[in-house]
Amino acid sequence: MGTPAAGPPRRTAHRILTALGAIGIVALLLPFSFDIVPYQALLERESWQLALPAHLAILITIMLVWWVRVGALPRWARVTGYALGTASATCTLSIYIPLDQWPGTTLDLFALVAPPVVLLFGSLLLARLLKLGHQSEYAPILAMQTAYIANAMIALAAGFQWGAQIGAYAVVVTVIAYAVQIDLVRKSVSGRNASVLS
Repeated sequence: MGTPAAGPPRRTAHRILTALGAIGIVALLLPFSFDIVPYQALLERESWQLALPAHLAILITIMLVWWVRVGALPRWARVTGYALGTASATCTLSIYIPLDQWPGTTLDLFALVAPPVVLLFGSLLLARLLKLGHQSEYAPILAMQTAYIANAMIALAAGFQWGAQIGAYAVVVTVIAYAVQIDLVRKSVSGRNASVLS
């Protein structure tokens, strides 16, 4: 009798969250705001920086399915996850470069403050995962999910200010699924540390 795959704790919860997060792939094909569809926005000079990180949902879903089923990601997947997470975070932060005026609304202020906070939190958790070795197979997925959430904060603030459409609501579901999944992993790491120390 073979040994079971070393998947994540709370595997059923992660399966459900992976399915909910996959809605982000569908969101790429739905109008977000002003009838703009994210995959088409890649070709727009003004919006490609917002649209590019949204496409992480495809690879995040593939890697999550692999991680939940097998537990170990191949080296190429880990390297790709780190590279795309870093590139997408950089892409999101580059939106701040031409910041020429102070935010005029609460949503503008949210779009200014939330993404760097999300990226900082994700970076700290990523460093903790790698340092402790717990759930380290999840680390490249975390890098991409954090970049996706940070980017979504800007896109959602703009979308809800200008008139959100069904694609924006699909992104909200994806963001919530990713955030809950990140929190489950964070709690798992915290729980293991407590048991080691006691």
